[in-house]
Amino acid sequence: MKPSDKAEHIAACVVAQEMKAVAVPYDTDGRQGAVDFILEWPDGRRGALEVTLVTGAVEWQALAKKDNWLWPALTAWEFILTGNRFDYQGTKKAVSRVVELCDLWGLGTPEELPCCVLSSEPLLSAFLPTLRGRLQRTGLASPGVRLTQKPTCEWVNPDLDFRQVVEEWLELPHVASHIEKLKKAVGVSERVLFLYPIRDVLPVQFRTDDFRVPELPLKGFDGVDQVWFFSELWHRILVFRDMEWVWVESPCIA
Repeated sequence: MKPSDKAEHIAACVVAQEMKAVAVPYDTDGRQGAVDFILEWPDGRRGALEVTLVTGAVEWQALAKKDNWLWPALTAWEFILTGNRFDYQGTKKAVSRVVELCDLWGLGTPEELPCCVLSSEPLLSAFLPTLRGRLQRTGLASPGVRLTQKPTCEWVNPDLDFRQVVEEWLELPHVASHIEKLKKAVGVSERVLFLYPIRDVLPVQFRTDDFRVPELPLKGFDGVDQVWFFSELWHRILVFRDMEWVWVESPCIA
């Protein structure tokens, strides 16, 4: 079974069971932009259930490979990635513009760009603080921005909260698009998002389900009533609902 099919199967089972509803497949019969399932209750209420895999490194690495790990530029640069999750196309666009400006001003790093330049580039002003890598000139003769991955060991970060990890996923285009689809569902009183993160997008301390649930509420999911999290590495499902985080046990994943 494909991971996406497995995610939908588990979501339909556990969400319907926990919420005492029936999950009816809805993204069928040629419907465009439809949610994956409609939840139906005996009293006539209806809800929407949207399911998506959360992928990070695998997705952007495929795009980087297609680009031959090289972005266009008139001069030679290197972009050293410091993480496995980032907006590939947005980063490519921002880095290309930064390189153009650095070349124009004869600078070696984006940090040297004058404030007056950045203030005239609102997109860059917002993007540079979130840049997941280090951009620098190289001594190579051939032009272009070469993408390289910095080899790192995975260490447990005691200050990292699962809520922070989830909020970073909002930067992934495929996650954002599924949220927008869910918010547009009509005739429903409950909107449920089911996220299935693959192993690579989970920091090492969250690859078992014995971590402490976050204390602060989840931000950035306005318009979504419940967010469910399932990992094949866990024995339970984590749910954010009614402004609280709770673990849910289910025979569907036993």
